[in-house]
Amino acid sequence: MYKLSTLLLVSLRRGVCFLASTVVVFISTSVAAECNSVTIKGAPPLYINDGILRTAALFVANTRINEATVLLPVDPPTDPLRCSGDTPGIPAEAPTRQNYFGNVASKQRFLQLAAKRCMGAGNANQYFSMNKAIYVRLCGGGDYSNYIYFWGKQDLNPSKCFKSDYPSMFAKANANRKEPVTATNMASVYGKAGLSSDTQESYALGNSMAALLISESSRDHLVLLENYMLMDLAAAKTVQPDQVIGGRCVPHADVCQNPNKQDGVHPIAWGGAKEAMMAGEWGRNQGANSVFGERYESELIARWARKFAGVSTATGDQCPPIPKTWEQLTPVQVAFLQNLYAPLLSPNPRPLRSIRTATTAIASSKPEPIATDR
Repeated sequence: MYKLSTLLLVSLRRGVCFLASTVVVFISTSVAAECNSVTIKGAPPLYINDGILRTAALFVANTRINEATVLLPVDPPTDPLRCSGDTPGIPAEAPTRQNYFGNVASKQRFLQLAAKRCMGAGNANQYFSMNKAIYVRLCGGGDYSNYIYFWGKQDLNPSKCFKSDYPSMFAKANANRKEPVTATNMASVYGKAGLSSDTQESYALGNSMAALLISESSRDHLVLLENYMLMDLAAAKTVQPDQVIGGRCVPHADVCQNPNKQDGVHPIAWGGAKEAMMAGEWGRNQGANSVFGERYESELIARWARKFAGVSTATGDQCPPIPKTWEQLTPVQVAFLQNLYAPLLSPNPRPLRSIRTATTAIASSKPEPIATDR
């Protein structure tokens, strides 16, 4: 009974349903538009499939995470006050000099926290702030390891605790119908402005975005880039905010634990993602590693590249009958494809090493087990 109760709590946290939906969004499971044309100055067009674009993106993501500067703890706020309420999982302990990592309001800071080890026995919880709001990332193993909660305020002002599953966070963030969640205030979370207001709605939006930018990026390194790809698509109104952070399952996933529309676009920010997108444990430096997951991520990355990075859809007669493999690319082609993704992590992205070792690096390391998805 204890195990069943625990599973039920986890399922409720992730939002429960087992419906298959016929809702269609921009990503399909067909092979349509799988061949792409890339123009490199001074060279004939390069014809590649979606999987090559994904491999290049995965190399970039792993490089950024592996080379991230270590984030060190700093002095905590002098007047922290925990939120009130009985929400399970939120620790009573306030941040300390040993576990508080300062204000997080840039892509680089989110990347540094995503790269920081959290899962596994012996790892301490990690606290950080966004403006006046304090958040805690649970570490050290267990069902909720790597979950991020709103913890409270740093100025002795009261606040209320809230659930930290994606549907609940989005509902709270979107509660003010006069000021609904938009791509602009989602993006402000990792910009200089930080949270757009000092309200419960803003705290919830910050919680959602931190979960994507930190926790999900640590579970699947490709998410580091895919988060910002989805933000570009949201800004272009190709997708809606609730499809990104609302906890909605992606179309055609055979495991779905959310009773709302199955029209989500985020690869793993929904209940059932681990079962559908991963072939066992979280893929981490492999990205999504089930057949369905690899295909989904490939199509998402190709969609972004065709809209924002100058990649074109090629016609069937232009594409070779046997697709070009990653190993067959020249160093110039490899470097060009990798640098398609540099703007996603700007400002001031560092030049990437143009070496063709992505598949070797991916295969050389096993993913670290993580207890459960959000």
